Amino acid sequence: MAAHAGQFTCRHAAVVVPGILLLVTHAFAQNPSPSRLHVSVDVHVVDSMGVAVPDADVAVANLSSTILVSGVTDSTGHSSIAFSAPPANYEVIVRRIGYDRVEQRVMVTLDHTMISLEMVLASAVPTLSGVTVIAKQSTKWKSYHIDANEIAHSRRPLFDALDVLRKLRPDMLTSRAPEICADSAAHLRLRSRHSPAGGLSNIWVNGRRIRMVEVPPKWVRVEATNVFIRQEVLEVLREIRPQDIARMAYTDCMDTSAPMVGGQNALFITLKPGVAYERGRGTFVVKRMRASLDTAPGTTSRAAMQPSRVHL
Repeated sequence: MAAHAGQFTCRHAAVVVPGILLLVTHAFAQNPSPSRLHVSVDVHVVDSMGVAVPDADVAVANLSSTILVSGVTDSTGHSSIAFSAPPANYEVIVRRIGYDRVEQRVMVTLDHTMISLEMVLASAVPTLSGVTVIAKQSTKWKSYHIDANEIAHSRRPLFDALDVLRKLRPDMLTSRAPEICADSAAHLRLRSRHSPAGGLSNIWVNGRRIRMVEVPPKWVRVEATNVFIRQEVLEVLREIRPQDIARMAYTDCMDTSAPMVGGQNALFITLKPGVAYERGRGTFVVKRMRASLDTAPGTTSRAAMQPSRVHL
């Protein structure tokens, strides 16, 4: 009887197990999770007057700046390119001699594999200065400015905007004359809006000043430095990813080129087109698909561009 029961169990197991495997296989077939998607990108490139720009180089890169596919616009300013890649964020880059480079961040998902963009190129306007002035301005410009190209080509590990400043532009944390910008009242632990070491006090993102609510402000030391900056500024910098930054400019305590509240000891961050910032959330890709230097998310306001224009 025991042997008969054993035979019955094995016989049924031989039928049930293949049935279970068949159901599991069917479930995976109904809900696949592809590792790579076929993506189609159609780009229309125009200038600031809305005229089509032919022979512009169009490329798609991952966030490590590796070019995945490229093409060239035709006489109507269109370029259609396709590539295979996993779901992720990518950058569409457009270049042409005589124009400023434009980038647009796009998100590839299972439901978003056909992407259509209109990208606006602005003419690059060369400026000439006197020889005696260039040397002086270029030193300060290099200390107080950084853009996406330099960030992308850095061989140092960069995890957030604070890392970019700490490792590539330390003068943008304290200014080139911290002893002048330092607030003596802060040494006495009195209420002060300025750092005891002349550190960064204000921060702007895409032309909008990030309001500091801590009163009196708390000053904290930046890791691996002797620099003190506002804790709230430090928190904002840690929320901004390096790959989302288009450019950053700094005004020290003696710079009056940004005549508004929070315009001194200030960092002005411009994010790439298609990227936005919210405090507590950090930087993220928006769903707007138009990249324009004048109207796209990430465009610096007139106030935020004043420091850069003065030093040019």
